[in-house]
Order: sequence, then C-alpha cells, then structure tokens
Amino acid sequence: MNERERIKRNSSRLSELYPPFAKVVFQVISDVEAAGYRPRIQEAYRSPKEQLEAYRSGNSRLRFGFHNVTNRDGRPEALAVDLYDDDRPLNPTTAYFLRLSALAWHYGLATGILWGLSEVQKRAITAAIQDRDWSRPVRVGWDAWHIEPKGLTASQARQGTRPKLTVAPTPFSEPAARPYSVVFPGGQIVNARMQRDQAWLPVRLWGGMTGLSIGWQGDGFPILIDGQPYFGEMQVVGNQTFSSVRDLAAFSGHELVVDVQAKEILVRERATSPVTLNASEQLTAGQAASPWIDGCYEQGAGI
Repeated sequence: MNERERIKRNSSRLSELYPPFAKVVFQVISDVEAAGYRPRIQEAYRSPKEQLEAYRSGNSRLRFGFHNVTNRDGRPEALAVDLYDDDRPLNPTTAYFLRLSALAWHYGLATGILWGLSEVQKRAITAAIQDRDWSRPVRVGWDAWHIEPKGLTASQARQGTRPKLTVAPTPFSEPAARPYSVVFPGGQIVNARMQRDQAWLPVRLWGGMTGLSIGWQGDGFPILIDGQPYFGEMQVVGNQTFSSVRDLAAFSGHELVVDVQAKEILVRERATSPVTLNASEQLTAGQAASPWIDGCYEQGAGI
C-alpha cells in the first residue's frame, strides 16, 4: 500500500473509534512510525455480521467484542484496532510486535501479545519490552497486533461504559525534541522523526506525499528522486531510508514554512523541477532564504 493510501486508510479507520481512544491510538501510530515502521489499521469497527464471520472463521473468540461497539444511535464507536506492519502484513517480525506493545502499554492500552501464552512466555515478553530488546527471540500471543483499552470488558462497553483515556505526559522513547507535524499540499499530516534538532521523514513517504517518483541506482545508493540522484544526508532505520525534511525540500524545490509554537511544518507546492546537486551543494541549498529551525525555516508569523 502506498503512503497516500495508508495514511488515508488510517484516518478513515480512526474516525470509526471512540474519539478519546482514537487520540491515543493516533499517538501510538505516530511513535511506531518514528521507530521506522509503516503501521496500517487493518480493522477498527466491525459490523455484527463481520464479527460473526470472524468468530466462525476462528479470527475472533468473541461474538461481541471491542471492535463492535457503537453509541446509542448506532454510530461506530469501536474500542479496538488491529495495527499491521504495512511492509510485512503476512509475515510480521517479532521486533514489530514488541515495539507495538511497548508503545501501547506506555499509553495505558492493552494488546494481544500475551494471549494464549504460558506464564513463562509472558514473563519473557515483559522482560524483553522492559529491556528494550526488540530482537530477543520470544513467542508472541495469537493476536499480537490487536490494541484495546485496559480495565474494561466488552460487555461493559456494550452497555455504554467507556474507558478514561489520556495520552501519557512523557514520550516513550524520550526523543531529543518534540516531533513536528508535516502538512503536505493535499492536507495529509504526518509526524516527523526528530534527530539533532531536525525533522526527518522516510524518503519513500516524501515521494508519495509530493508526487515524486522514488527509485534506486542498482541495488544501493544513490536514491533517485524523479530520476535524479539524491545526495542528502540519509539514515536507514528499521526497513526505511530517512532523510531530513530540509534536504528533501531543497532538492525537490518545495518551500517550507514552520510554526514553531504549533510544531508544524507546511510544505508548499514546488515551483520548479528537481535540480541535480552534488553532495556539498545539497546540504546548503535554500538556507539563504531565512534562518533554519528544526530542519525548516520560519517565515513571517508562521503557518
């Protein structure tokens, strides 16, 4: 699934959730993205018919669960999501499941990573998460990508009880800076990974959001953006190649405007075609226009 489709799908599925729960799930998604993954909400709300099918097929052990919750008017108000790794939906890694549960637990949610396991296996997973050892060989539960609230039963939710949810005041990974939201011309919003006071995004995501083709020369670098070699600073995190928003925008001819207080970066439509720059030119392009702040520059009063 390309980035536009993934982000659109996540936005649509979040609208099917109980709003306070959706807010916390969005934070989990943002942190999973910052870890280098491309999380996709496979399922949020399920109709009674869909739940019955899931029960009969063995994909669910409940006839009514958190996926089926609605408000009094029958509008979806689900309290569960199944959050897949979009790059490996059929063969997810244990590292993905451990990170996902670590983040969900941090924000006060529960997951299915412990379901169906022995006490010894449960303790092994808990220890791996506490140690931040994502590569530890452990067995995960039968529905490890499932996320739901703690301290509430599906029957209680069916009767109208809702969980009290708040986003944790401290970030899980303790980043050096609060992340910026990057707003693209089409209105899509993604959270940037912050490093060394700069905003970073996956190169493939940048291409998908700006309509630029992304390719590779042979099996490695340099990356090609619209057929032109790109020499901006890059890092591989997980299974994705990241680059700074500053370098990507300078290369593709986009203008960046930052609202420092709101922590938002507005990406404006490119005025010219991408230009070919060598490595030294690439890192300084566009800086003369205004002082750079966290990988972009402030212009006027902001966005």
